[in-house]
Amino acid sequence: ELRDIILYAARTGRTEALDLLIERTGFDVTAPDAQGLTLLDHAQRDKQYEVVHYLINRGAGHGRELLPSRTEEA
Repeated sequence: ELRDIILYAARTGRTEALDLLIERTGFDVTAPDAQGLTLLDHAQRDKQYEVVHYLINRGAGHGRELLPSRTEEA
């Protein structure tokens, strides 16, 4: 599924692939998954800060706080 491929790119820091997929498909970067998490949430939790920056520049996370990283939750 497209969302799974895009999520994989976000969680593994593949910013160029993520950009290509989003540009070509028009994927909504603000759309939450079944757990209510967005691409931005996943990228931030996985410390993919280049992806976080990219997604913020695309309008993700506007007006909301980022989730704590996985290490901060423990």
